Amino acid sequence: MDTVVAVTLGTTALAALAAVASAAIALRAVRAQSNAAAAQIAAVTNAAKLQSRASVVSASRQRWIDALRDDIADFLTADAEHKGFDGWPSSDPNVNLDSIRQKDRLLARKMLLLKRIRLRLNPKEADHNLLVARLNALVMTAQLESGLPAEEIVELTQKLLKTEWDRVKREASGDMDVSSPSF
Repeated sequence: MDTVVAVTLGTTALAALAAVASAAIALRAVRAQSNAAAAQIAAVTNAAKLQSRASVVSASRQRWIDALRDDIADFLTADAEHKGFDGWPSSDPNVNLDSIRQKDRLLARKMLLLKRIRLRLNPKEADHNLLVARLNALVMTAQLESGLPAEEIVELTQKLLKTEWDRVKREASGDMDVSSPSF
């Protein structure tokens, strides 16, 4: 009988040991799954943060592009209108006074736009500096010329805006490694 008790106790102990080992293995598997789930959640969260940042940056850059385009167009229009007054002298002093006031308003508008444009541009980028130089040169010309300086400004602006648009597309795709941001 002692043998039967010993075998029964041994079998019970062995069964208990097997149950503990199974529980330990199951616990290890649960921890591994938990760690994998945590890593997956972190990866998804990181991807969401990157996408959110890309969306915000892209939207900001798009607003910058739109505002710069509008300011350049308004500047060129104000410049042409301002210089167009040079050829309108009149014998009526009231007409001349009104023309002078209008010309002064256009000059003030043009200078405001020039400052806004300059504030939008990055002084560390060559294309931006070239555009500012051409805008300043256009301001310094006293008369409406053949339109070539304005056309050159349009071409420079188109090139600059295309570069920025390409950055927006890269950022929107999640590629946040864009060199020399402009704003």
